[in-house]
Amino acid sequence: MNSLVSIIIPVYNSERYLAKTLESILEQTYPNKEIIVIDDSSTDNSFTIAKSFEAKGIKVLRQKNAGAAVARNTGLASATGDYIQFLDADDYLSNDKIEKQVMALDGATDKVAVCNYVSFTNDKELEKKITPPDQSSYIFSSDDPVSFLLNLWGSNGESEFIQTNCWLVPHPLIKKAGPWRNYRC
Repeated sequence: MNSLVSIIIPVYNSERYLAKTLESILEQTYPNKEIIVIDDSSTDNSFTIAKSFEAKGIKVLRQKNAGAAVARNTGLASATGDYIQFLDADDYLSNDKIEKQVMALDGATDKVAVCNYVSFTNDKELEKKITPPDQSSYIFSSDDPVSFLLNLWGSNGESEFIQTNCWLVPHPLIKKAGPWRNYRC
């Protein structure tokens, strides 16, 4: 388990959740990770909160407001990991999520690990610490992994979107799939 995992977190006005999200990443059982937060010119205290985590090894970048897709691309440009974990500023990961997915991928650069997730709509639901019925990672392989990855992103218009926090993707596949597209109006 020597592979480096880059965790990319776009942030915009997420002061309510950000500290807990960053703590969930720092508590990961997988030790070899770089955490990159990209603040999209938040107008609340998100940037200040993110900066307070720099001493814990989190890299914090700031960009002119351009949306989550551009922030993810900014993070990708800075990422040096073998695998990429995208995370939104209000997502929390179970402590062993990344470790299990790195182990499941076993060094593969042509497969994607995907796991289940639980949605919550308020703090009370979150406090219950509900876990998905199956914490397994599912390994997906395809003759065309780039198309598969694009389908995970919902790019074909017909696919069921799978939340980005569920995937662990080899960096070479991300590069082949290309940058996030900015669909802001």
